[in-house]
Amino acid sequence: MSSGPWSDVILERLKIRDEIEKKDSEYYFAFQQLVGKLLLEQSQQRQQADDDEHQQSPFSSKSPSPSTVLGIENEKVKHKSNKSEPLQTTDNAAAVAKDNHLLRAENEELISNLNSITLKNEKLEAIIKEKDKKIIKLEKLASKLQKGIDNLNLEMKEKNKTIELINDENLTNQIQLNVLRDKIEKR
Repeated sequence: MSSGPWSDVILERLKIRDEIEKKDSEYYFAFQQLVGKLLLEQSQQRQQADDDEHQQSPFSSKSPSPSTVLGIENEKVKHKSNKSEPLQTTDNAAAVAKDNHLLRAENEELISNLNSITLKNEKLEAIIKEKDKKIIKLEKLASKLQKGIDNLNLEMKEKNKTIELINDENLTNQIQLNVLRDKIEKR
């Protein structure tokens, strides 16, 4: 079971995918910045339109307003001080977008590393499975050979007993032959 060709193909495809994503991530980042700026400009235009509506109120009078008499600041002053906030918001949005881009790039790199580690892990698991199969085959072969050795040992013991019996019979025959020779000589 060879795990080389298909895993190399998958690794190559993952590398191509990662390169495409890295190449396009700059465009995504630029697009996010443009969208952020567009939304900021739209909100500023809406705020400007709201300010203009408040200035052209049909209920204006020639007498001083109570807020002026009491020394309360006009809302226009407050809105003017808030105009620095959109600039800070733009800077913050750009910083967040930049951090977001860096985190995405780091995430893509981590995903790429994880994919390659996963493929290496799968290769190693395939190798382990192959070796486990070989071990099982070798264990079966060792068991079969051990049974053969045991059978040969039993056969050898039986043959040794047979040889002992034959030797005993041969010895008995020699004794009988010697006894008969002695009898013949004595006669």
